[in-house]
Amino acid sequence: MSKKTKTPKAEPVRDETWRDLVLSHDLFAGDFGDGSERTLCNKIAIAKRGGKCRECTGPIKKGETIRVIKMVDSEGFYGGRCCQACCDAMALSASDGGKAMDARAARASQATES
Repeated sequence: MSKKTKTPKAEPVRDETWRDLVLSHDLFAGDFGDGSERTLCNKIAIAKRGGKCRECTGPIKKGETIRVIKMVDSEGFYGGRCCQACCDAMALSASDGGKAMDARAARASQATES
């Protein structure tokens, strides 16, 4: 009898195209602003410390690839950090009609209901 080996899950290629897709994803789509919104920071970074993802509320681990966004409007500052899994979903959203991000958002709503 031979043991079944699990095929490792393929990691997304995190290249310049991936980076551009992640950064172009509008995290605040559907929010009603007054036109005064400005982006102060929108970048891909390596997490220097752990924390919580603003999209899925899951953990951000030190050393993982994250998105950092900071914005300001007439009501004040807002933004946050997005985990690597949400960044991957943002990159996929360009080709899957947003299904990957919807799944990440569902994870956040399940976590708040528990």
